[in-house]
Amino acid sequence: MAIPKRLSKAMDSLTVNHEWGGVNEMPEEILAPDDWRLQEIMKFRKGLKL
Repeated sequence: MAIPKRLSKAMDSLTVNHEWGGVNEMPEEILAPDDWRLQEIMKFRKGLKL
């Protein structure tokens, strides 16, 4: 499965902005529910479960 471009941009944004990177941190713990990056991550996770 290829990584969607928007998901890649979301993950890169978190790393570049030093918002996330801890081993035990989950994106949903640091991002607001309406943050586009979290929405992309959750959409990808949902697709993996299907």
